[in-house]
Amino acid sequence: MRRAFFVVLLLSFMAGERRIAWPASFDFTTIDVLNSVTTNAFGINNQGQIVGSFTDANFEEHGLLLSEGTFTTFDFPNSTRTSSGGINNQGQIVGTYVDASGGEHGFLLSRGTFTTIDFPNSVTTNAFGINNRGQIVGLYVDASGATHGFVAEPAHP
Repeated sequence: MRRAFFVVLLLSFMAGERRIAWPASFDFTTIDVLNSVTTNAFGINNQGQIVGSFTDANFEEHGLLLSEGTFTTFDFPNSTRTSSGGINNQGQIVGTYVDASGGEHGFLLSRGTFTTIDFPNSVTTNAFGINNRGQIVGLYVDASGATHGFVAEPAHP
């Protein structure tokens, strides 16, 4: 019996079949910003820091970071809407903000400093994820209205 199991296991790996064992159940925790209308969690790093967004009582969207049980809320300067989508293990956060004229832009928040991320010649850029190498992924919309994915590599002078 053991030998038959091993042969089946070996054959499935040789055939390229890969299966990942997931837990049969999960423990869920609700995440809500106090007095918010909605709260969304979009990204988590290996330290358990969670990023997302929330909508306040005035129906304005803001970015959020949940770290060690404490919420930190933030907005890209002079934006009308901010949402964070990803965080890496260095605590760098990426997301999307809307400017006063309604344009959507990606952003990087690193060590307290915001940086706009706009794909060249795009009309819209959204940043969704960042890895530990600082590579950022997202989407952009070109002048014809077509949507494309992108990866942005950190520039090292």
